Amino acid sequence: MKTLASFIALFCAFAAPALAQAPSPEAAAERRAAIERLDFMVGEFRGDGWVVGQDRVRRTFTHHERAETRAGGLVMTVEGAATSPEDSPGAPGFQAFGVISWNDEADRYEMQTYAYGRGYSVAGALTAENAFQWGFSPNAAVDIRYTITAPTPGTWREIGEVSTDDGATWVQFFEMNLAAVDAATE
Repeated sequence: MKTLASFIALFCAFAAPALAQAPSPEAAAERRAAIERLDFMVGEFRGDGWVVGQDRVRRTFTHHERAETRAGGLVMTVEGAATSPEDSPGAPGFQAFGVISWNDEADRYEMQTYAYGRGYSVAGALTAENAFQWGFSPNAAVDIRYTITAPTPGTWREIGEVSTDDGATWVQFFEMNLAAVDAATE
């Protein structure tokens, strides 16, 4: 009985603050509507792409991307994995994971993204219908941005660009063109 009472007390101590932070129905509806504007990204996609590394060598890869809404439509998770002919057999290739949410106070998308054991908190924006752009600065001299579009239903096109002059000019270093798994297998 003492263990149960301790568990209930501990649960209440941690649950109460979380419940107190629950959004109002209006804020939840605004956040859900913002995530719904990203519905063009929802699904499972496969295809090919290329990337130019710091060594300026262009490499090709095969990519698998999955995006889905979670937590009652208040966030979107995006998970990607790529393999290339240069990868060692059995070794994992590139893997990334991100969580997109809407910050109604800042009036913008925010994304927590993880790849290569590093995490970034980045801002994102819808730049056009079915176009989502996000980016980060890995150091003071470099800005990187990615733009995800759905040129046609059931497709995912993503390009990556880099700037070394505070965004005055951008050079593409990455592109992938994916198709929804259902469409790719038909």
